[in-house]
Parts: sequence; C-alpha cells; structure tokens
Amino acid sequence: MIGSTLIHEPDESRLRSLATIDDIADLCTLELSALGTIDFQMIVDAANAEWVGGEPVFLDEEGGAAIFKVNPAGLRVVLSAIPNLGSVQSADLQSIRDFVAQHGSNSIYELATF
Repeated sequence: MIGSTLIHEPDESRLRSLATIDDIADLCTLELSALGTIDFQMIVDAANAEWVGGEPVFLDEEGGAAIFKVNPAGLRVVLSAIPNLGSVQSADLQSIRDFVAQHGSNSIYELATF
C-alpha cells in the first residue's frame, strides 16, 4: 500500500479494543492512493503544526501497524494547503476534503504501517 488509510470513529474505545488491524474493515475508512504520513507531516511542518499527536490508540508491533489520532488543527492545515501535487495526490486531497466534510475533523485517525 502506497497511500494512507484514514479512519472516522467517534468512539475511540472501538479502536483501542481492536484485536487485529484487519478489524478496521468494519469501520468507516478512506483509502488513499498516493498521499501518506510523510506528505501530511511535510505540509503541517511548514505551518508549525502537528499531524498526529501522542501515543497510538492501537499498536500491533508484530504486524507492523499503528493507529494514531489525527490532530484536528493539523488536518485543517492539510485541507487548506495548496501544495504542488500531481493529479493522483490532488485527487487524494479532494477525497480527504470530502471525507472530512461528511464526518467532521474531530474523530479522524490514521493507520500507519511499518
């Protein structure tokens, strides 16, 4: 997977109680094709903001996956940015805008794989 996965979940305890990362299939997710954590971090760094904060709400070290809460202020920076992106990245950014317009910015998480 090249792109990131964003998750909308108002009840953080559902994420904390996941047995495996495969359980996110039951959640409201947005699969991105090209944009990932590094892209988001570069955008928010320019604005002295943070993309994610704190410890992961879910961590599977053996499986190489973690879920972090996205900082709403950092998300707003990303959504308002006009970075020089290619068409696939621009499409991802529009998908994020649509996802946040539908679900709000306070309950968004990012699945990170390593």
